[in-house]
Amino acid sequence: MTTLTLQNVPDNVVAALERAANARSVTPSVEAVEWLERAVVVEDRITAMRLLDDIRRTRDKLASAGVWLTDEDISDAKRHRYE
Repeated sequence: MTTLTLQNVPDNVVAALERAANARSVTPSVEAVEWLERAVVVEDRITAMRLLDDIRRTRDKLASAGVWLTDEDISDAKRHRYE
């Protein structure tokens, strides 16, 4: 694993980190890693939501052009892609 050193962390953030760590009887380092891991999960969800929004917009554009794609069409395309 990599070591990360943070500089200029606001006092209120450090205090919140220490309170959270003490409440769970873990070190501030362990708590900080868990905070960072949760931030990554949130970012992954945001990325997935953006992708779904892009897909919906593309489907809407196709529909307005008279091209309709159903879930079945997409599933068929996936199946044929791997054959």
